[in-house]
Amino acid sequence: MSNTMMLYLFTRLDNIIVFCVTLVSISSIAILVLGIAYALIRTSSFMNKDDEKQLSQFKKWVIRLIVFTMFFSVLIIFIPSSKEVAFIYLGGKLADYGSNNEDLKRIPDNAIKMLNNKMEQYLEEQKKRD
Repeated sequence: MSNTMMLYLFTRLDNIIVFCVTLVSISSIAILVLGIAYALIRTSSFMNKDDEKQLSQFKKWVIRLIVFTMFFSVLIIFIPSSKEVAFIYLGGKLADYGSNNEDLKRIPDNAIKMLNNKMEQYLEEQKKRD
């Protein structure tokens, strides 16, 4: 996959998540409505053999819809947002660069030395004021 295609997909991740949320919402409402309809039909006393077959088909479609909803719910969980992808990608690159660069490893030591010097200067200035 080319870099251009990967960058395009990274920019579309948030829209894919919104699409999945929309599908889950619609299918959840459909499951609720169909579940209520199934319960009402099942409890009615006017059922014959043909109705039993249709009710069996109806039940299969409700189960398929539940599986569909669960699938897209899992997708929502595991698809990262664009910001998360940028963090993952750039964080990995930065970690790789940091583990191979000796100058970068010396930065914490230099930062501590600089803070020490500044702290000593500050303390000396405080002593002079007193």
